[in-house]
Amino acid sequence: MSRARPRRCLPGVGTRLAAAGLSMFSLAAFPVALLFLGSADLGQPASLRLAALPPDSDLGRLLWERAPDLAAARARVATARAQIVRAEALPNPTLDLSWNTIPVGETNPPGLSNSLANVPSYAVGLTQPFEIRKRGFRQRAARQGAEAALWDAADRLRETWLDLLAVVGRVASSEQRMAALSGLVEDAAKLTELQHRRAEKGDAAALEFERARLEEERLRSSLAEERHKLGVALTDCARLTGATCEPFGSAERAQAFFDSAVSRSADSLEHLRAKLDDRPDLKSLAATEEAAQSAGELAQARVWPDPALRVGFSYDTFLASGNQSKSVSVGLTFPLPVFERGRADRAEASASRWAARRSHDLATAQANLELPILLRQMDELRARRVRTRGSTLPMAQGIVDRIAKAVTAGGAALQDLLQARRTLGELLADAADLEFASFETSLALLRAAGTSPVAIDDLRQRVVP
Repeated sequence: MSRARPRRCLPGVGTRLAAAGLSMFSLAAFPVALLFLGSADLGQPASLRLAALPPDSDLGRLLWERAPDLAAARARVATARAQIVRAEALPNPTLDLSWNTIPVGETNPPGLSNSLANVPSYAVGLTQPFEIRKRGFRQRAARQGAEAALWDAADRLRETWLDLLAVVGRVASSEQRMAALSGLVEDAAKLTELQHRRAEKGDAAALEFERARLEEERLRSSLAEERHKLGVALTDCARLTGATCEPFGSAERAQAFFDSAVSRSADSLEHLRAKLDDRPDLKSLAATEEAAQSAGELAQARVWPDPALRVGFSYDTFLASGNQSKSVSVGLTFPLPVFERGRADRAEASASRWAARRSHDLATAQANLELPILLRQMDELRARRVRTRGSTLPMAQGIVDRIAKAVTAGGAALQDLLQARRTLGELLADAADLEFASFETSLALLRAAGTSPVAIDDLRQRVVP
C-alpha cells in the first residue's frame, strides 16, 4: 500500500466509505441519469451522474452534441456535404457586354455628324460551358468524400466515448481505493487511540504508540493522494463531456460499473470479427478509397475539352457603311488540353487510393490479430477475479479482523497487526491491478471490434446543417 498506483480499482470486499470524504448522493435528488440544469442552451451548466450513466446511444448523442472535441468533426461533415451541393450545380454562365467601333479621329465616310451615335456598335453575349465526362466523377467523389467525413466523425465519437469510459473507470478506481483506505484509516485511528491510552497507563511501550500513529499517518497520506486523483479524473470527465461529472458516491456503485464494463467483452471471436465490417475507421478508409478512385477518373477525363457555347446579339449604328443594324451570333469554343492533362491530379488520387487501401488492410489485420489475444486475456482475468474476490481477499480480511481483536484484548503484538494490515493492503493493491486490467482489456476489445455508441444513420440526422 506504500507505493502509488494510479488508475486502479478495488473489488468491493470488506470496504467502507465512512471516512472517505465523499458526499453521498440521494437518488431522490437525481431522478434521471442525466440531469441538465437550466434550459437546453449549451451555454447552461450541466451535470452527468456517473452512478447512473445513460444507455450507450444516449451517452453517444450527448457527446455528439456537447463534447468540445467533436465540434470540428461535425463541421467537417457539414463542409463535405456542401461539396456535394457544389458538385451537383451546373457551371455558371458568363454574360459579356461590349461597346465596339468607337470612332477616333476622322470618320469613314468623312463628315458624319454625331459620330458617337452613328458609328459604334453594341453587343451582348451569353456563354455557357458544358462539361464532358466529368460531372458524374466529380459528384461521386464528393458523395464518397462526405461519406468518409461522416465515418471519420463516427470514429472520433467512438474514440471520445471510449476515452470517457476510461476516465469513468479512473473515477471508480479512486472511489473504491478511497473507500478501502478510509476503512483502514478508521481502524488505524482506533488502534492509535488504544495504544495511546495503554502507553499512558504503562501497559504498552511508547514505541508501540508511535508505530501505530505512523501507520495511521501513512494511510491518511494515501487517502489524500487518492482524493487528488479523483479530482483529476473528474476534471478530465468534464473536459470530454462539456458537463460537470458527479462521482459514484459509493464503492458498490463503482464496482457495479466495472462489472458492467467487463460484461461487455463476453462476445465470441466470430461475433467480434463480424463487427469489424462496421468499424467506423475502416468504413471511412473504404469511402476514401472510392473517393480517390472517382477523383482519379475525373483527372483522367480532363483530356476531354469542355466546350463553351456562346450566343450573342449585336446592335450596329454604323449604317452609313452598309452594316447590318441587328444581328445574332453563335459560337463554340474548345480549350485545348495540350500542356495540362490532369497527370498530377491522377498521381495524387492514385497515391491517396493506395494509402487508404493499405491502411484498411493493415488495420483489419491488426484487429484480427488482437481480438483472439484479448479474448484469451479476458478469460484469464475473469478467472483470477473470481478467485481473488471469492477467497483471497475475504481470507486476508478475516485474518486482519481476528488479529485486531487479539491486539485489543492484549493477546497479540501490535507488530503482528501492522504486518497483517500491510499484507492486506498489498493484496488490495494487487486486486486493484487485476480489476483495472480487466477493465482496460474490455475497453481494448471494444476498440478493436469497433463498437460504437450511436448508429451511423442517427448521426446523419444530427450533422450541423
